[in-house]
Amino acid sequence: MGIKGNYEVIGGLLEERRGTEKEEKHLQEEIERLRTRREVLAAENSDRNAELLHSLDRQIEELIREKEEQARRRKDLCRMARAVTAGD
Repeated sequence: MGIKGNYEVIGGLLEERRGTEKEEKHLQEEIERLRTRREVLAAENSDRNAELLHSLDRQIEELIREKEEQARRRKDLCRMARAVTAGD
């Protein structure tokens, strides 16, 4: 692959990495929002809130898994970019 090809590949990988970083940030903000909501509901301590708390826990766990997946994807993208640049 020529220099131009490498440049295009690296540019694409960097753009994808930026996207994953934005998604990770968005997921973290959503996690924090849900945790805050959960804390408020937990403080109220009513029977109706127990079901809501369980639902919020599931949502938080799912978002954490998504965030971890984005982090793995970002690391893979960085690894690929390093492999491409090492070939220069």
